[in-house]
Amino acid sequence: MEDQQISEGSVMKVSTGFKLYFTCLVVFSIALSIAVYISHDSTALIALAVYLGCGVYLNRVILRNLFEFHPMYSTLDNVFRTKWNLIVIWPIGYLSLLIKLGVNKLV
Repeated sequence: MEDQQISEGSVMKVSTGFKLYFTCLVVFSIALSIAVYISHDSTALIALAVYLGCGVYLNRVILRNLFEFHPMYSTLDNVFRTKWNLIVIWPIGYLSLLIKLGVNKLV
């Protein structure tokens, strides 16, 4: 009984998802501006690692706590495609996902 209460209490709000998204966006912007300012090959790799790291972090935190796949469509292909697309294009993908979830909560 206590386990159910703990798992139900860990549901994330959409506003928390937006905060995490904008935090990752700022971190990536800072890494990218440092890479452009220094203009060295290793800083570009660091900016790429920060980009992918932010995508993985958002996948682990937001997608796990805010989004749930319908059991009928929770196939390996669908889940993999969604997670992979959100890692690769997270600045656009998570903004779109959070806006859709926010509108869904409001209406």
